[in-house]
Amino acid sequence: MNLKTVTSIVLSTLLLVAAFFAGFFYGNRERVNSQPPTVEVTAANLARRNSLSDIRVLDIWGAVSTQKKAGFGQLYYKTSLTQTEILVRLQNVPLTILGNNQKISLPNSLSIKIARRTNDGLNYSYETIGQIMLDEPVNGLRAGEFSTILDYSINDLDKRVERIMFYSADTTINNIFLDDDPNLPVQVRREPAPFFWVVL
Repeated sequence: MNLKTVTSIVLSTLLLVAAFFAGFFYGNRERVNSQPPTVEVTAANLARRNSLSDIRVLDIWGAVSTQKKAGFGQLYYKTSLTQTEILVRLQNVPLTILGNNQKISLPNSLSIKIARRTNDGLNYSYETIGQIMLDEPVNGLRAGEFSTILDYSINDLDKRVERIMFYSADTTINNIFLDDDPNLPVQVRREPAPFFWVVL
């Protein structure tokens, strides 16, 4: 073999090896880039972000007596671009509602509705997302839990939810209190209040 042939073989081999490694490193870079971020930020108090960090917790309010509104549990929710996970926990729910010289039993089953403001801003459009059943009373108080997944984000501008409301599953039973919150749409004010609600 002459020097020219040896040089040609060596250069060809080097080019093939270089092409192989270039392809390998490019492919590996793409694989690494497609993985979720692994950067972890730790705060001064050693707090670390995790899968629960995106959960929002809101109080569930209720009008079940002549006193001012009171809290009756929490609503937990987590949104992504395509869905919303919801968990409702009602607590310390009384058996009866008292006021306006009236007394009614609070229903055992409540329909959960999400409320969106209509385009004219004067009313709500409602969507029922499920029912929550209250447990047997313990020391005169009840509790209940409900969870679901919606196939959209409740923070999406087109589907933005303003409130989540709890009405009786029996449509003939209404709260004895009226809903006069000035933040409500005009046509909703002075209607029977939901038994419980969450303001988003």
